[in-house]
Amino acid sequence: MKPIIVILMIISTMAFAPRLSAQGSEVQSSKSGIAEGLWEGSLTLRQSTGVGAAGGSLGQGSLSSGIRLKILAKCMGALLDIPDQSMFGYPLDDVTWTDTRIRFSFDALGPGEELGFDGFYSPSAGVKTSSGDKPSSGAIIGTANAASWKGSFLLSRASIVSVPGENTLSVPTEDGSLPGTLRLPDSGQEYPPLILLLAGAGTTDRNGNNYNVPGRSDCLSMVAEALSARGVATFRYDKRGSGEAYTLERQGMTTSLLKHADDAAHVLRFLSSLDRFSRITVMGMNEGAWSGAAAISILEREGLNIDGFVAVDASGEEPIDELESSLEGLEEGLRSEAEAIVRALKAGEAFEVPSEALADFFAASRREWLKAWLNFKPADEVARLKTPVLFIYGSADLQVPREAFEKLLD
Repeated sequence: MKPIIVILMIISTMAFAPRLSAQGSEVQSSKSGIAEGLWEGSLTLRQSTGVGAAGGSLGQGSLSSGIRLKILAKCMGALLDIPDQSMFGYPLDDVTWTDTRIRFSFDALGPGEELGFDGFYSPSAGVKTSSGDKPSSGAIIGTANAASWKGSFLLSRASIVSVPGENTLSVPTEDGSLPGTLRLPDSGQEYPPLILLLAGAGTTDRNGNNYNVPGRSDCLSMVAEALSARGVATFRYDKRGSGEAYTLERQGMTTSLLKHADDAAHVLRFLSSLDRFSRITVMGMNEGAWSGAAAISILEREGLNIDGFVAVDASGEEPIDELESSLEGLEEGLRSEAEAIVRALKAGEAFEVPSEALADFFAASRREWLKAWLNFKPADEVARLKTPVLFIYGSADLQVPREAFEKLLD
């Protein structure tokens, strides 16, 4: 059965309701000592040698900047903001903490310049945060050291401003929980419709931000806000490898498209079990549309029907075709080697260790992802859906050409 298809071509960028200022309540832990939550303060660094090995995103010389540290639940890590450097939600490594001490490492200074933080809680110290909070009782005071950088930091507990209608909600999976945000409209509806928002490729988090891209777009949180104003509930979550779920991705590995689809199916089962929404629709952006369509297919095979699917700026080009086009620029020997590896990956067969020129692309950490990616056929996946489908394309899209988008309609 072919899906009911509605095509919407947007001639300009998608327009949403103006972004509202958060006017919710402030949430701050009253627990003494180091605890999960938001901490805010300052970081000062200087190079300890004349010529450093840094040259990374923070530059050379010295740095004095405000920072924010979000400590997550035990074993879930922590995220660092350095607003002056347009860096937000940077995932930290080797995070350990107790009531009195916290340690973590930060790898954005450049090769060989991993910055190690070591801080202790002082109940008598305090610092006024940039949000205007009064100096709190107690602060984390510590050092930050790398091969050629030395410095110190000071952090005080800060308030998290909640957004009206938004609630944190984690969805359990077989090997961890996916942290998310449920936004309910202030419309008085007992059973509002709900849209599951799925972020795109890479490390894009629930709000549409990617720590590898400077600044913040908050595109998905703005979509949620606009839909809330129209009486529609939304749920968005951090997928593996992104946001507060970055530790759910195995160290050095790239999560496969099929795993993301399986997680999305878990989320849809969970939302359906709440029995409080009149209908549930999935809306995915670029590769989020691919995993969303695959998740709906999983549920349809189980007999659980989703009420609709929206593909936003998604490509219909098959990954194998995209890869084969890129291989045409290689010299003949490398191209033949790459083609042989691709055939083996698709068939699930073993292959010889790739040559140096191809080693990174076909690294062991990427093979699970590559196999799923190369075998995925987005147009076929969408075509087999039983639910109604809406296609949305913005002509200002810089990632997905219109020709690639239109292949979804074939």
